[in-house]
Amino acid sequence: MFRAAEALTLFPTHVWVFDLEADEFEPINTRIMEQVTERLPDIAELSQTYALQSETNIHEDDYLSILNKYILTAGKNICDGLNLQCNDLIITGCWLNIGKPGCVHKEHSHPNNFLSAVYYVNADPGANSITFSDPRPQASVILPKMDRPAASLANSVTLETTPGRLLVFPAWLRHSVRENESAELRVSIAYNMLVDTSFDELAAPLFRGDFSLTKEDA
Repeated sequence: MFRAAEALTLFPTHVWVFDLEADEFEPINTRIMEQVTERLPDIAELSQTYALQSETNIHEDDYLSILNKYILTAGKNICDGLNLQCNDLIITGCWLNIGKPGCVHKEHSHPNNFLSAVYYVNADPGANSITFSDPRPQASVILPKMDRPAASLANSVTLETTPGRLLVFPAWLRHSVRENESAELRVSIAYNMLVDTSFDELAAPLFRGDFSLTKEDA
């Protein structure tokens, strides 16, 4: 019937996973938890519904200097793998997310950035996942029943996390965090990254014309 047939995967949405070695992430996480313990309000004051978030410039603090290097290295590796000119990638925002048992983090994205990342400090079983939503709203217009689950047809994907794991994804990709079903605080650090370049350079058209109408060439 068909001489040939194949299924092409077009316009994929990437989520990159980086796992640090234990001897690298354990000292980082210990220092972060020391800061959390020192600065955190009384746990009784934390909302059981929503995550508590710190100020958004904590990457400027010395205790995150080593982690910042890992974040930027991951971002630059991603850009290199995509053949993008992103040598001057910078961190534009960074904050702690802390959720007590029972709290959730509603679906959202990170506007006005290129890449976003989340690094896991404390993520016990029951509080060790993140959910990414299909960025194509039109994909749910018609949803025939499936004989069995298929990742290629899912309208959301939940990934497991663990301390020392870094996830990087496009900043526009909507994501959420399920209820913390563990008995411990869920602690993560969110990052935003952007290309450090002039607006004129970034916003210039991505093509060059076939002919010129400039006065010099008239």
